[in-house]
Amino acid sequence: MCSPTHRLRVILVRHGESQNNLYSEISIKAFQENRVCDPSISDRGQQQAQSTADYLGKGGNQILGGIDEIHVSPMKRTLQTAAPIAAALPTVPVQVFTDIHEISGVYDGTVGKPGMTRSQMQSGFPTYTLPESLTEKGWYTLDSPESYSQGQQRCRKVWERLCAMADGLTQDRCILMVVHGDFTDSLLQAAFGVMQQPPNNNSNANSEKIWVFPTWNTAITALDIRSGDKRPTLLFHNSIAHLPPELVKFDKLGRC
Repeated sequence: MCSPTHRLRVILVRHGESQNNLYSEISIKAFQENRVCDPSISDRGQQQAQSTADYLGKGGNQILGGIDEIHVSPMKRTLQTAAPIAAALPTVPVQVFTDIHEISGVYDGTVGKPGMTRSQMQSGFPTYTLPESLTEKGWYTLDSPESYSQGQQRCRKVWERLCAMADGLTQDRCILMVVHGDFTDSLLQAAFGVMQQPPNNNSNANSEKIWVFPTWNTAITALDIRSGDKRPTLLFHNSIAHLPPELVKFDKLGRC
């Protein structure tokens, strides 16, 4: 007789359109001239985040199995995207995890930047639980952009952490992670054993992007991890059923 297992359901939501995404959509020149190291979400990104929150607050939570906690990347665009979701699910705790940031991190040219400080994050997002490692020196500690291979290695570790979380369950649980396009892609590559390397292993994600699981802004992906089994079940990927068509950049999938 098989012993009972419990499942960890992981819901991945990409952040809303950022200002950098918007510049990239306009042209390479616009992106190069206007890119910032830790952008906010655009007006369209705010609408996408609110549509996602409306969906989760009006039944999507139950459809997904009941969200027990929200994990958020420490980057500004994910923190902002999570805000209306947290407001729509006021009893669900929100915690910032520094290991789920976008591949390549926070940087300006070839120089790594610290990202938001603890006081900045507390002021802007007072209901979020912050990690003890976040100080007034910021959270991003590399002095240069994270390489693609470094980012993939980090995503493997995040996947291993999620599997360990599933192994420790005594009942079913569901977490929603507000994250990034390249991060989601690499996490799913790690989950399904299809990790790919760019031609230049030292380059960052922006210069050598390889999409296997592309996502639109605020698209939803769901997978289950069973305790004692690292083979996940992909329930669906890149769902945009909760978004009005005018908020979806259909021709930009995998491009920004």
